[in-house]
Amino acid sequence: MSAEFTGPEILEIALRIEKNGERLYRALAQRSEFLPVQQAFRALAGEEEKHAASFRTLQEAVGPFRPDEAYPGEYALYLRALVDENIFADAEAYEEAARGAATVADALDLALRFEKETMIFFLAVRDSLSGDDREVVEELLRQERGHVRKLAEIKQTLAGGS
Repeated sequence: MSAEFTGPEILEIALRIEKNGERLYRALAQRSEFLPVQQAFRALAGEEEKHAASFRTLQEAVGPFRPDEAYPGEYALYLRALVDENIFADAEAYEEAARGAATVADALDLALRFEKETMIFFLAVRDSLSGDDREVVEELLRQERGHVRKLAEIKQTLAGGS
């Protein structure tokens, strides 16, 4: 990754990621006919909301990010392009993918892919940071690992594993 990011920048991106994750999980919950999986996706959507709140708290601790802009809204466009094009498809694309998940296993695989792609982004930027900014990314990674564990446990339970 050629650009270096600060903690506040990463938190702006993280907030957008979490919103897309919430939308994904709500769409998957609506598509699922298996009540336990539906409930799990709803719970994950709620966790995405909580993560966004955590990121806002972290953002307050790190301080505001005020980008230099050639015109108003330039940086917002940059973040949108970064999130939508470089991390994962936009929210509508994930909602479309959720509609295409034919089985519970497909839905779980899609959710796992979303979480893993989010972690890949955070891992990619982590190495360009130091100090407090790096710790912000470490916290984001800890929270995303929890989602991957939860989804893997659901998948294992449904497959009949212990």
